[in-house]
Order: sequence, then C-alpha cells, then structure tokens
Amino acid sequence: MAIQKRTFPKLIDFFCQLVILYSLAVFAFEPARLIPGSFFYYSELIVTIIFMCEYVGRVILSDNRKKYILSLAGIIDVLAFIPFIVTLGLVDLKFLRILRLFRILRIFKLARYSEAMDRLSSTFLGIRSELIIFFSMSFMLVYLASVGIHYFERQVQPEKFGTIADCMWWSIATLTTVGYGDVYPMTPGGKVFTGLLLIVALSIISIPSGLIASSFTRSPHKS
Repeated sequence: MAIQKRTFPKLIDFFCQLVILYSLAVFAFEPARLIPGSFFYYSELIVTIIFMCEYVGRVILSDNRKKYILSLAGIIDVLAFIPFIVTLGLVDLKFLRILRLFRILRIFKLARYSEAMDRLSSTFLGIRSELIIFFSMSFMLVYLASVGIHYFERQVQPEKFGTIADCMWWSIATLTTVGYGDVYPMTPGGKVFTGLLLIVALSIISIPSGLIASSFTRSPHKS
C-alpha cells in the first residue's frame, strides 16, 4: 500500500484563516501598549499560542522539515508569533517593543490558503525581468527629473530644491501623477520642464498595469 503524503488538515487550515483575520482586526484596534490582563493582551496571547501550535504542526507534518523552516512561508510563520514572545517582559529592553509591528506580517500567512494568491505570485514571477527593468528605469528617471528641476528651481526655492535629494520627493510625486502641491515649480523653465515630465509620466505609469494584465491572460488557471 502506498504511503499517503501527510498534509495539514483542511479544517485546521480554515480555522487558522479565521484566527489570522481575527488577529489583524484586534491589531487594528488595540492601543499602543498591551496592558497585562486586558482583552487585547489575552487575545494576543491566545493567538500567539495557536500560531505556535500551527508552526510546530507544520514542521512535524512537513516532508522536508529543513526546507519548510528556511522557506519564506516558514519564516513568516515564525515572525507571526515571535514578536509577542520577545516583548512579554522576558527581555527588559524597551526598544524591542517595536517588534510588535512585525505582527502585521500575519497578513501574509493568508497567502498560503488562497489559490488566487498562488496565481498572482506566479504572474509576478513570470514578468519579474520586465518589472526589474521597469523599476530600474523609473529610478533613473526620478533621478534625472530631480537633476532637471534642481537646475531650474535651486536659486528661486533653495529651501525646497536646494539639493538633488530634496528634489526627489517632488520627482516621485510628479512622476506618479499624485501632485500633492506641497512643492511645485515657480520659474517658467521649471513649469515647462514639469509639463513635459507629466506627459512622460502618463505614458510610463500604465506600463506595469499592461505587463500584469498581459501576464494574467497567459497564466493558466483552474476553472
């Protein structure tokens, strides 16, 4: 008789999904500091215990334990409960409280339960080379735009465009067509340069959307 591959029970998978959603909801409403004895404290304690048990169960049932422990999914599973354990008071270092923020990584645990997330992951992996090229070109364009606006505006607005690093915030807001309006050009040359940059930005901003849509249409999926 063939040995059946050990898998994590689907009922427990579903229960873990509910726990993740619950923990994210509690995290959104809890105060900055968990007070021992409070509702949020016990909620976090129970959720942490559940995630610890889930992790141990996955290690035991895994066909390749080392591969799972060192995988991205395994690391996320550990980071889902380690921050709370570290900040229970066992280590008296106040700066370690920032580790509580890592609990938001629990949201990535939902990815293991979703077929749609698997398809999304394969979609991005299929166009990773194009995305790397796109983001590299975007960074170069941000830098060149910062140099250009710095040339036009540095003397008129030295406090806002005094250095190329200062100009990068304006470049990012302009190229993404957000346009917060907190920093804007005042010279004629700066305004013309901004107008040309906006035309370029409108054509560039649609590139990743087209790549992702095209990859989705090529990606095989179950009906």
